[in-house]
Amino acid sequence: MSSFQQKNSGAGNECGCNLEEKLKEIEKLRKTVNRLNNVLEIRNNDVKTTSKRCDNLRKECEDLKKMKKTPGEEDNLLVLEKNQMLEEKDDELYRLRKELHKKKYVVANIIPHHCKIVDKSRYFDGVVIRENITYSEKRKERNSTISSFNLLFSPTLGLIRAINKSGNKKTKLGKWYHFRVNDPRRKNNGGAPYTIDAATTKDPHRVRSLRGTEIIESQVVFLLHTTLDYGALYNEYFEDKCLNLILFSEALRLSIRNQLLFKHGEVKLSMKIKLREDYEELFRYDHTRPLFEVISVTVDNTFY
Repeated sequence: MSSFQQKNSGAGNECGCNLEEKLKEIEKLRKTVNRLNNVLEIRNNDVKTTSKRCDNLRKECEDLKKMKKTPGEEDNLLVLEKNQMLEEKDDELYRLRKELHKKKYVVANIIPHHCKIVDKSRYFDGVVIRENITYSEKRKERNSTISSFNLLFSPTLGLIRAINKSGNKKTKLGKWYHFRVNDPRRKNNGGAPYTIDAATTKDPHRVRSLRGTEIIESQVVFLLHTTLDYGALYNEYFEDKCLNLILFSEALRLSIRNQLLFKHGEVKLSMKIKLREDYEELFRYDHTRPLFEVISVTVDNTFY
C-alpha cells in the first residue's frame, strides 16, 4: 500500500513539473504574440499613414490641375517665369561674352580679298591721319602737278592716299570724308595686293565726324566714349566699328580694374587714342593688325 502511494506521489510531482513548464511556455508564447501584434499594428499604422499621404498628394495634384487661375495670378506666374528666363539668359550672355573675349579677334571691316580691285562706284568713309607727305622724286617726274599727299584711315579699306596737286589740298588733318576710290591695279583677282600705294581717293567731301578728334602737336588724337564688358579689361585689344582693332596696354587696363567695385558687367570708359608709331609698316605687313592704341582712359558714367 505504501509502495503504491509513493508511486502516485512521484507521478504527481512529475505532472506538476510538466504543468509549470507548459504554463511558462504558454506565457512566453502569449508575450510573443502580443509583441508581434504590436509590431503588426505599428506597421499597419505606418502603411495607413503613408497611404493617406499618397492620397492627399494625389488629391492636391488633381486639384491643381482642375484649379482655374485668375488673370492676376497668371500674370504673376508669367512674370516670375520671364524673370527666371531672363536671369538664365543674362548668365548665358555673360558666359558667352567671356568666351568671346578669350578668342582671337579678326578684323571684319577690312576688305576680305585685298587683291580684288576696289569698286569705283562704291563710297567709303575715312579720316585724315597725316598730311603733306612728300612724294618721291620719281613720282614727281611722272606727274609734275603732284606736290604731296594726305593719308586717310578708312574702317573698310585701311590706309589710302588723298593726292594734293599744286598745293591744292582737298582734305584736312583730323577731318572725316566720304569718297570713292581710284584703283589703278589691272587684275581683279590674284594681282597686286592692296597697299598704301595701290589706290587714291576720288572726289572726297566732308561728312560729320564718326569719331571725335583733336590735333595735338600735329598728331590726330581720337576721343572715344565706349562701353566694354568687364572681361575685355583682360584682353590686349578691343574692337571699335570706326577704328577697328585698338591696342589696350596692360598698365591702363589694370588701372581701370583697380578702380572698379564690381568684377562683372559693363564698364563705361572715356579714352584718348592715337596712331601707333609703326602703323604704316604694320598695315603693309598685315591688314588686320591694330593701327591705333589707347594713350589714356578713365571710367565715365556721364554718357549714355
